[in-house]
Amino acid sequence: MAAKKNRTSPHNYKPNGRARSDRKITVLEDCNFEFYESDLKEISKQFRDYRDIEQIAKMMNRDPDEIMLAVIHLAKSKKLKQVNRRKGK
Repeated sequence: MAAKKNRTSPHNYKPNGRARSDRKITVLEDCNFEFYESDLKEISKQFRDYRDIEQIAKMMNRDPDEIMLAVIHLAKSKKLKQVNRRKGK
Protein backbone atom coordinates (compact mmCIF):
# COMPACT_ATOMS: atom_id res chain seq x y z
CA MET A 1 0.00 0.00 0.00
CA ALA A 2 1.32 3.44 -0.92
CA ALA A 3 2.03 5.86 1.87
CA LYS A 4 -0.56 8.58 2.27
CA LYS A 5 0.74 11.97 1.12
CA ASN A 6 0.89 14.72 3.67
CA ARG A 7 -1.42 17.42 2.32
CA THR A 8 -0.87 19.84 5.18
CA SER A 9 0.21 23.20 3.84
CA PRO A 10 3.15 24.88 5.57
CA HIS A 11 1.05 28.07 5.46
CA ASN A 12 -1.33 26.54 7.99
CA TYR A 13 1.38 26.80 10.63
CA LYS A 14 3.15 29.70 12.31
CA PRO A 15 6.97 29.85 12.25
CA ASN A 16 7.00 28.35 15.76
CA GLY A 17 5.27 25.21 14.42
CA ARG A 18 1.90 25.84 16.04
CA ALA A 19 -1.27 25.65 13.98
CA ARG A 20 -2.76 28.98 12.97
CA SER A 21 -5.97 29.93 14.72
CA ASP A 22 -6.67 33.15 12.85
CA ARG A 23 -8.72 33.50 9.68
CA LYS A 24 -7.35 34.17 6.21
CA ILE A 25 -7.84 37.59 4.65
CA THR A 26 -8.00 38.09 0.88
CA VAL A 27 -6.08 41.24 0.01
CA LEU A 28 -7.00 43.61 -2.81
CA GLU A 29 -10.32 41.89 -3.36
CA ASP A 30 -11.78 45.18 -4.61
CA CYS A 31 -9.17 45.43 -7.40
CA ASN A 32 -9.76 44.49 -11.00
CA PHE A 33 -6.81 42.40 -12.22
CA GLU A 34 -7.93 42.17 -15.85
CA PHE A 35 -6.47 44.49 -18.48
CA TYR A 36 -6.82 44.63 -22.23
CA GLU A 37 -3.50 44.23 -24.02
CA SER A 38 -3.93 47.68 -25.55
CA ASP A 39 -4.40 49.16 -22.05
CA LEU A 40 -1.17 47.52 -20.85
CA LYS A 41 0.66 48.98 -23.84
CA GLU A 42 -0.73 52.42 -23.01
CA ILE A 43 0.24 52.07 -19.33
CA SER A 44 3.75 51.07 -20.41
CA LYS A 45 4.00 54.06 -22.75
CA GLN A 46 2.73 56.52 -20.16
CA PHE A 47 5.05 55.12 -17.49
CA ARG A 48 8.04 55.42 -19.85
CA ASP A 49 6.97 59.02 -20.54
CA TYR A 50 7.42 59.76 -16.81
CA ARG A 51 3.72 59.91 -15.99
CA ASP A 52 2.87 59.48 -12.33
CA ILE A 53 0.91 56.34 -11.35
CA GLU A 54 -2.00 58.50 -10.19
CA GLN A 55 -1.99 60.46 -13.47
CA ILE A 56 -2.11 57.22 -15.44
CA ALA A 57 -4.90 55.91 -13.21
CA LYS A 58 -6.99 59.03 -13.78
CA MET A 59 -6.40 58.90 -17.53
CA MET A 60 -7.27 55.17 -17.69
CA ASN A 61 -10.19 55.51 -15.25
CA ARG A 62 -8.67 52.85 -12.97
CA ASP A 63 -7.64 52.59 -9.34
CA PRO A 64 -3.98 53.61 -8.79
CA ASP A 65 -3.38 50.26 -7.07
CA GLU A 66 -4.46 48.47 -10.25
CA ILE A 67 -2.08 50.59 -12.34
CA MET A 68 0.79 49.85 -9.94
CA LEU A 69 0.07 46.13 -10.18
CA ALA A 70 0.01 46.41 -13.97
CA VAL A 71 3.42 48.15 -13.92
CA ILE A 72 4.80 45.38 -11.68
CA HIS A 73 3.37 42.77 -14.07
CA LEU A 74 4.93 44.51 -17.07
CA ALA A 75 8.31 44.76 -15.35
CA LYS A 76 8.31 41.11 -14.21
CA SER A 77 7.32 39.87 -17.66
CA LYS A 78 10.07 42.02 -19.25
CA LYS A 79 7.47 44.02 -21.21
CA LEU A 80 8.42 47.29 -19.60
CA LYS A 81 11.52 48.65 -21.22
CA GLN A 82 14.12 49.82 -18.76
CA VAL A 83 14.31 53.58 -18.70
CA ASN A 84 16.53 56.04 -16.94
CA ARG A 85 14.03 57.75 -14.62
CA ARG A 86 16.19 60.92 -14.51
CA LYS A 87 14.88 63.52 -16.92
CA GLY A 88 17.28 64.85 -19.50
CA LYS A 89 18.97 61.54 -20.32
